[in-house]
Amino acid sequence: MSAALTRRLEAFAPARGGEFARFAGFVLLCFAASRALHYGVYLWGAVPGGRSFAQALCQFDCGWYLHTATHGYDAAPHAHDAGDAANWAFFPLYQALVALVAALTTLPALLAGILLSNMLAIATCLLAFAYFDSAAARRYFVVILSFAPFSFYLNAVYTESLFLFLVMGGLVALKSGAFLRAGGWGFLLSAARPVGVFFCFAMVVAMLREHLRAGGRWLAFPAHMLRRPDLITAILFSVSGLFGFMVYLHWHMGDAFAFSHVQRAWGREIGNPLAVLWDALGANDLSLFLARDHSRQWCAAWTLLWFALAGVLAARRMWPECIFAVFCLVVPLATSIQSMPRYGFGVAPLLIAAALVLERLSPGPLRAGLVLAALNIPLLAMWFAGHGGLI
Repeated sequence: MSAALTRRLEAFAPARGGEFARFAGFVLLCFAASRALHYGVYLWGAVPGGRSFAQALCQFDCGWYLHTATHGYDAAPHAHDAGDAANWAFFPLYQALVALVAALTTLPALLAGILLSNMLAIATCLLAFAYFDSAAARRYFVVILSFAPFSFYLNAVYTESLFLFLVMGGLVALKSGAFLRAGGWGFLLSAARPVGVFFCFAMVVAMLREHLRAGGRWLAFPAHMLRRPDLITAILFSVSGLFGFMVYLHWHMGDAFAFSHVQRAWGREIGNPLAVLWDALGANDLSLFLARDHSRQWCAAWTLLWFALAGVLAARRMWPECIFAVFCLVVPLATSIQSMPRYGFGVAPLLIAAALVLERLSPGPLRAGLVLAALNIPLLAMWFAGHGGLI
């Protein structure tokens, strides 16, 4: 390394460190303000049953995560009215981490899960410092995770915070060309959610992009891959979390695909995602959402927004992010329109696209935060009240 380059790096490091410190302060300020807002809405609203703040945050699938963290996986179906539901549908990484935090802190599983979710959400924002080149885009990303509609899932015992964190880590690794490290993030992703396995396609696209930038040709890419065992290893490693869970399910109850088969208990079966979306758009049932019930039209409207943000990624030629986001939308959509609003919020590339849109519009972080918080408050109050349309 030349002396001139060494001097440049030494001059750059303190400035970069100071910039990161200021960014970390902004992250902590946003999260403190958003959690104060959550608590204020809890105090203002009429929470059924006089439940504590932590208990009010624990809605719907939260019970499944806590049950798995404290009791492990079921030996047989037992839940729902038909007795056909089991916790095999919930991939193991998040619950294992909740159990670990509970053991290390001696906190009850519910509080350990809330602590874990918040720490992961903060870590996701800090990873944005390495991902975004623009300081403004970083700040908008933090504002979205702190105040946007459905951001309260990051303060609850749900996997959204873990999934966002792992995807951001993987994208940072891909950006730096560290494919083996990206494979490690992919391994964790495929152990966290079923769609995590599709991160391998983002990796392949990033590998192809690097190959083309180095002067390679499209047709030579397969041969390039065969000459790079590290790339093949990274891809195989990225999907091994799923296969590990399948081996466990086969050993535990004799069905490696139990995580898929048990989805029938939730009324989920594979279909045509476009047909599911089209049918939901014409459902004309938006009034059900106002009546605290599930509305397919409400979910379809959010689904269109998520696909529009995927379109932003495509327009910017952010192909690894776009490919992964599309898989994360199309696969669950093929089974049901239900839960698509929160599924989309949990896909980091879509929030990255939203941050880039806000950067282009330049409303300022404060104004953007106030508008997003105003949109989020009614949903947060509905969440505390157990609104069925937010499942």
